[in-house]
Amino acid sequence: LLPHSIVSSNDEIALFVGDLQRGKRKDYEPTVEHYEDLLRNCNCTKIKTIIPMNQVKTEYDQYELKRKLVGSYDHFLVDGKIAGHLSHLLGKEFYKKRKLPTSIRMHSKDLKHEIDYALRKTAMQIHSCGDTHIVQIGHTSMERKQVLENILATCSYLSKNYPGGWTNIRSIRIKTSSSLSLPIYTTLSKL
Repeated sequence: LLPHSIVSSNDEIALFVGDLQRGKRKDYEPTVEHYEDLLRNCNCTKIKTIIPMNQVKTEYDQYELKRKLVGSYDHFLVDGKIAGHLSHLLGKEFYKKRKLPTSIRMHSKDLKHEIDYALRKTAMQIHSCGDTHIVQIGHTSMERKQVLENILATCSYLSKNYPGGWTNIRSIRIKTSSSLSLPIYTTLSKL
């Protein structure tokens, strides 16, 4: 959890939700309207699009359409009750682009807080392809102090929860999508 959200004011956010009526031939517009009303009643204005599970199954069943979907939005949220079912439907393109949906509880008493809390989260995928991992901790329109606080919070979390702890971290670098990486921590000790 970051002290400052990595979502900027002009980012597009989509929310995956479960269907109110199940079945392939069921219309998903009532589901979209239901969740739009729910978000409006909770004063949640950050989410731009509601995507029901049935719509994912019918409209985004081909690889190229999934690529288009992942490129259309900056962040994705998912209702926690369908998160497990949705992961195999979305495919590998969401993993490649590091845009995995963040799970939220749609039936929470304070839905606005739940969404704001989820948008302050970041994720690091631990994989077996090399020893470099990427964690998004900010964006270029953030103030320096906010980015610094996010870096410190991330380092504190990694020191406690990364496999092997702080001794297993060789270096930390900051980088934008179009810049060279700038080292902010490097150790010369052998692992």
